[in-house]
Amino acid sequence: MITLPEHVLQADEGVTGFSWDGDSPHPQYADETVPNKESTMDWAEHQRIVCNARKLLTSWTSDKHTGKGKEAFKALNDAYNTPDSRSVMRVSKGIHQPETNAHLQLRVVTGFGSASKGTAASVVHTFHLNVAATEIKGVDGLVDRFQWEGVQFTYENASRWECWPALAVVPRMKNSTASRRLSISAVTLAAHQTSLAEAKKEEERLAAQSTLEGQIQQALTALEEKEGVTLRKLKNEPPAKFWKGTTKAFVVNRYGKGYYVQWNVATKALDKAV
Repeated sequence: MITLPEHVLQADEGVTGFSWDGDSPHPQYADETVPNKESTMDWAEHQRIVCNARKLLTSWTSDKHTGKGKEAFKALNDAYNTPDSRSVMRVSKGIHQPETNAHLQLRVVTGFGSASKGTAASVVHTFHLNVAATEIKGVDGLVDRFQWEGVQFTYENASRWECWPALAVVPRMKNSTASRRLSISAVTLAAHQTSLAEAKKEEERLAAQSTLEGQIQQALTALEEKEGVTLRKLKNEPPAKFWKGTTKAFVVNRYGKGYYVQWNVATKALDKAV
């Protein structure tokens, strides 16, 4: 059952003869190989894409296909949704053909029989998970970036492709020509958003420093670092006029001892007051 990205596994290289991000024999030319991954996306991002594609099967029911197609999609659905399923999802090829027919290759391996009795066997159904570029909205600095998202599972049955959903819902982008060099992983997107948040926080801090209250607060911070004193906060303390620089406030150390300070407009500093 696949509910988390880490539940998505890589295909057994010893069985397939190639790795998900390596090279494999060309389907038509015997002396040539083709890359299994033509994207900068790492394994964790592939796991995220395949895991999130689970939602595509929400409306699937066994009457949507017949024969081998029904058998294949049932195994796919079991791999995603059945606890302790005999069907296991494995990624055999990463995102490839990104500019013409972007997809991953998946192997759904269903086990039968008993290893202890020597009757173990398995059936493999190979799927394509078609992916589309999904525009990232509402995040500054990423106007030309996108994320890959699964939009349709396809299974080749007797030279005929069976699909679910029957029609892929492909998001439209402002920039209709998606380049694989502009894709961005969930981890990178999160890091970018964190960076934006930190930059905004710093901008707000600098803006506060430009105000009188911000300057006073900055002086209090420096005073705390130097002498270990902070504003006393008894009832009605510090007075509101203190932040306007027109009255004094009392600062204390951890022992309760201290003195009054007041903002000096001329020197832009906190002076001791009586």
